[in-house]
Amino acid sequence: MNQAENSLGKLLIGGFLLFTFAPIFPAAAQITPDNTLGTERSRLDTNVLINNVLGDKINGGAIRDRNLFHSFSENLKL
Repeated sequence: MNQAENSLGKLLIGGFLLFTFAPIFPAAAQITPDNTLGTERSRLDTNVLINNVLGDKINGGAIRDRNLFHSFSENLKL
């Protein structure tokens, strides 16, 4: 094995370990539906039990073929 292959192997192993054991932080954002979809706009229901945990549920949206579209205004940047 030459030096380039050895360096590449170390880089791949290091990258694998970094992404495997790096802490995972959930995203936090303020979800605010807008009115760009008209009568098909998204609705936000807050404090809904989802898998026995309180959370926000997004309902509504525009359906086109097999696709579901939601539209939101700016998210809170942390």
